[in-house]
Amino acid sequence: AYMELGMNISGNLLQGKITESGNSIEGAIVRIKDLGFETVTDAQGEYRFNFVPEGSYQVTYYKSGYEELTSTVIITRGSKVTENVTLTSVQGLIVSGKVTNGVSGLSKAHVLLTSHYEQFYTITDENGNFSISNVPGKQSYTLNASLAGYTDNSIVQAIETSNVTGVNIVLNSCSGTAVSGLSYSINNPDWYTVKLSWNVPTSPQVELAGYR
Repeated sequence: AYMELGMNISGNLLQGKITESGNSIEGAIVRIKDLGFETVTDAQGEYRFNFVPEGSYQVTYYKSGYEELTSTVIITRGSKVTENVTLTSVQGLIVSGKVTNGVSGLSKAHVLLTSHYEQFYTITDENGNFSISNVPGKQSYTLNASLAGYTDNSIVQAIETSNVTGVNIVLNSCSGTAVSGLSYSINNPDWYTVKLSWNVPTSPQVELAGYR
């Protein structure tokens, strides 16, 4: 005796090839968003997913230097679907701006530009300025700035087909005072307790206890 499940995925297949102007694109990322499936094209630009459940899915195709493409693919029972796509190359763009404390630029701040697929990193100069080159357009990025003694700050930056300039990120100081209180007490000859508290910046307290 056996029980047949309502979904048969043993023969369901999604495959295809990614090209640009007839040339195979190796290393492109192919992702079935709803399922969390992901693969990378081979030297021939080909990809393949086995055991895909029945349904309608959004499939994305991407490689750095190319515009992301999304297509809708319908998988039916026992189907073998071939989805060939063509990607369009995009010019690398420049994202530039300044990290400040609201008044003046902050030098040596860390700047991280991140998308779903890749990230770019740089450090601000002595005036707080930064510039990141060769950034693929037509994507949404998260731009994060950080520096010791300041709280991190992130913004969402859409990058289309032209350079992005004048991005201003403000970091707020999180520095507090030095140690504000220290106590050492002995409750009995064999037991000690040490309490330490400070304001950096949320006034934590640490207590250490143990046997002598």
